[in-house]
Amino acid sequence: MTESEVIDALLQSFDRHQSRILAFVRSRASFEDWLTWEAYYYALERGWTAAVKPRYHDLGSSRVQSFADLFIEIPDTKCKIVFEF
Repeated sequence: MTESEVIDALLQSFDRHQSRILAFVRSRASFEDWLTWEAYYYALERGWTAAVKPRYHDLGSSRVQSFADLFIEIPDTKCKIVFEF
């Protein structure tokens, strides 16, 4: 699976929550954590490796000490993606 296929799959998974997401948008409050946890659960359901709030340093960026929102790795292809929502 390629990076774009993983991202497309995640976006399609959010389609079923369209009315909920629109309500979140109308609230003008952050729902970044909700997106992170939904994507995390989606990844786990598929047998992918996932980590919430991984440190960039742990992902190989020695200069960055902050945290990403989500890291996903597809075991079959070794495709690795870092997400910032």
